[in-house]
Amino acid sequence: MPYHMTARCLRALAAIAGLAFAALGSPAGAQTHLTTMVFQGVQNLPLFAAQQKGFFAKHGLVVDQKIAPNSQELRDGLAQGRYQIVHTSVDNAIAMAEQAKVDIVVVCGGDNGWNDLLVQPEINPYADLRGKTVVVDAPDTAFAFQLYQMLKLNGVAQGEYTVKPVGATRFRLQAITTDKSVAASILNLPFSLQAEQAGIKKLATATDVIGPYLSTTAFVLRSWARDNDDALVPSFAAMGLPPIKPGANHTMVVCEEGTLLLQADGLPQIFRKGKEVENEPMPEIGKRNHWKDWADNCLGDHKPLWTPFQIGWRITEPALLAVKATRFPGEELRWNSATCRFTNHDQANKEIISRTYRPGFEPPVVS
Repeated sequence: MPYHMTARCLRALAAIAGLAFAALGSPAGAQTHLTTMVFQGVQNLPLFAAQQKGFFAKHGLVVDQKIAPNSQELRDGLAQGRYQIVHTSVDNAIAMAEQAKVDIVVVCGGDNGWNDLLVQPEINPYADLRGKTVVVDAPDTAFAFQLYQMLKLNGVAQGEYTVKPVGATRFRLQAITTDKSVAASILNLPFSLQAEQAGIKKLATATDVIGPYLSTTAFVLRSWARDNDDALVPSFAAMGLPPIKPGANHTMVVCEEGTLLLQADGLPQIFRKGKEVENEPMPEIGKRNHWKDWADNCLGDHKPLWTPFQIGWRITEPALLAVKATRFPGEELRWNSATCRFTNHDQANKEIISRTYRPGFEPPVVS
């Protein structure tokens, strides 16, 4: 049977997040107690499944899952040791590290948040939100930043609307469905569907406007991670797989029909029913030249690419910028992708962005 990844793949990283803590190597009969905090939403299904199916208990874990009322309590609770693991948008982790100066570490990634911009029925173009009130969890948290960016990209700047913090998604749903003065909010599943059922209109999907976005992650205090490093390795036993030791850089996809493990050497390992499949037939892709195909596409000869431009430029741009930025060690360079320039460093623009080309070899001007 050919290898097949169904459209209904389990969200691999989130599933691993739910099971990664299921094998702490506890002695028989010993129990480890963990308190986690999550926001309500479908992103928690793997956690609930692991709880209800007894996966945690099977491996000596007692997990108390708390529902977050807002981002501040989640951050404070992690910092103060009330929760060992929190599960929420990565922006909260960044805020803890950069603003609160709490030494945290993100231990896994998940989904894009499934966020939509919901508005009152009379709101049509984004411009209608000028002078209106939008509700957020807190003004400096993940989905608030999504909202600001969506409005900015559509010509509505911060300061042209009022931002009102009300807490977690369930409270934002309540606000926009019961108070007509609330014009807009970012909501994710299943709250976005509930809002539409109540007559609220979806104006746009966040990732359609701002592009790929990492939302759900799990993060912990770095000190806790050091003391519990075994708990942060994906548990192969918990997923019914052989006890193999993957490298530090690997990707695992857990699907309905099996599991795919891709390590840094690029060679996939495929598991079905808990056993590795040695000679799994792979899809025929034909002979292709990655570098020549890119050059041909640039010259107008459109053909399939290993890495499509829509993905490739997002990888290439930060990789090249990181190399170029080494010319200015210890200095902050703020890059504007839309204008292809640094906004705070004229010398970097001159040395990195501009150069003198030989006649006839000048690239097209990007404006």
